[in-house]
Amino acid sequence: MRMLSLSVLFSIFFLASLSVVSAKAIKILHLSLHKGCINDFNQVAKELDLDVTPWYIQAIGVAKVDGYACGNAIYNISHDRAARIWEPSQRLF
Repeated sequence: MRMLSLSVLFSIFFLASLSVVSAKAIKILHLSLHKGCINDFNQVAKELDLDVTPWYIQAIGVAKVDGYACGNAIYNISHDRAARIWEPSQRLF
């Protein structure tokens, strides 16, 4: 868990450094199966003025998120799965 937290924080700081270069705020769609992760991510993002939209997959339902993943596959976000989730949802952002 500690390694995951460090990698998430590194990603946030990397994205934040990009937002300093750009005048336009970075928008982040954060998918998670863990409310604690969403809370931590939101806290850091708030301090860095990042625009984060969290989706708690358990509350939304896996079928509504991408309509495809099942079993243990719900825990893996590949490039293909991210694209399946992003395509129908991008108009919301």
